[in-house]
Amino acid sequence: MVNIMAVNNELGTIEPISQAADIIKLKNSGTWFHVDAVQAYGKIPLSVRGTKADFMSFSGHKVHGPKGVGMLYMRKGTRLHPLLSGGGHERKLRSGTVNVPGIAGFGLAAVTRIENMRRDQAACLKVKQRLISELEASLGPSLRVNSSTGGVENILNISLEGIKSETILHFLEMKEIYVSSGSACHSRKDTTSHVLKAAGIPQSWADGALRLSFCGSNTEEEASVCARAIIEGMDTLVKK
Repeated sequence: MVNIMAVNNELGTIEPISQAADIIKLKNSGTWFHVDAVQAYGKIPLSVRGTKADFMSFSGHKVHGPKGVGMLYMRKGTRLHPLLSGGGHERKLRSGTVNVPGIAGFGLAAVTRIENMRRDQAACLKVKQRLISELEASLGPSLRVNSSTGGVENILNISLEGIKSETILHFLEMKEIYVSSGSACHSRKDTTSHVLKAAGIPQSWADGALRLSFCGSNTEEEASVCARAIIEGMDTLVKK
């Protein structure tokens, strides 16, 4: 099985999963292809047929649904062995009491997210552009934008020169601005992100990396507040 993220959760890079599927199937038509669409669903147009995936996974909390509920697409004809057996729930793939409130909440959140996707994309892009513009104007060469211009609108990864990620992160927390130094899955690990390493970002810049994420309800005014806080943190904490 080959597993690929549709959207990288640290940089926001959109991966060419359809082309990847062609390469995988050309090499071995029997290889299963799983697409992790957790960061992509509701953020970019997505088609299970278009991606040629055998499996595709989604998570409720990434579309403002309940935590602890997800969804798995399986191409017709594929078969999995269950990790939990017993009552035969979920087409005999996962026995146990079905989380009806979670499923209903995820369903409603998914519909709402897809209906508002274009609007939210535009709103997130304005927030992202405002942040980059104000940070570049004040920080100049002390700022590095790690996210590519062709990535999703709701994720921005930047690096700050001369300061550790955790230091500026805690400074922002005191102002009730919450960002991360990497993916949420690894935010407590005191190691350099393997994603930033693979992207060729030098260690000195990777040490000061911040990941900011937005949603359609964030505003350009909030982006300015965040930018000013980061600039203040740099002025306060970085040795001149």
